[in-house]
Amino acid sequence: MAEEEKKQQTAAEEEKQQEKQSPEKEEASSEVKETQQEAPEKEEKATEKESKEDAKTAALMDQMMRLQADFANYKKRTSREKAEIAAYTTEGLLKKLLPIIDNLERALAATENEDGSKELATGIKMVYKELMKTLQDEGLKEIEAEGKPFDPKYHHGVAIGNEADVDDQVILDVFQKGYMYKDKVIRAAMVRINQK
Repeated sequence: MAEEEKKQQTAAEEEKQQEKQSPEKEEASSEVKETQQEAPEKEEKATEKESKEDAKTAALMDQMMRLQADFANYKKRTSREKAEIAAYTTEGLLKKLLPIIDNLERALAATENEDGSKELATGIKMVYKELMKTLQDEGLKEIEAEGKPFDPKYHHGVAIGNEADVDDQVILDVFQKGYMYKDKVIRAAMVRINQK
């Protein structure tokens, strides 16, 4: 009998344990069902999050590429400006020398008219030629004007003439020579223009 009681007790305990386990199984199965229902929602949220991150990444890449392009343009511009500065460093000196050239030309014109001053004229001519050669080697060029069509980029009209045998807007006389340094006008030629 004692064995039967033990068997009954064991069977009763097993039933109780099964009863206890069945709510746990029900809870676990309901959790699995909930998890299965939440899975598509989580996937949608993950997909949304990924698309937002992809958009952010694309925006940052675009911004980075623009900054790189801006920096490359900045480097090119500063390089060009440096080259320009280097090319025109002697421009100030040349501007200061232009009045000296003008005075030498006037002296040459005056000495050729006086008697006994041929040697002085020859000396001044030599200085003038040497100075002009040196300046031309540095990039100074005289602007050709007389007999050429008037161009306001290179010529400064200060007087008007009216000659029938010369075309309209052609330069008749040059009062003061104009000069260019490399490709830049540093002084426009003062001229008289024919007007019909």
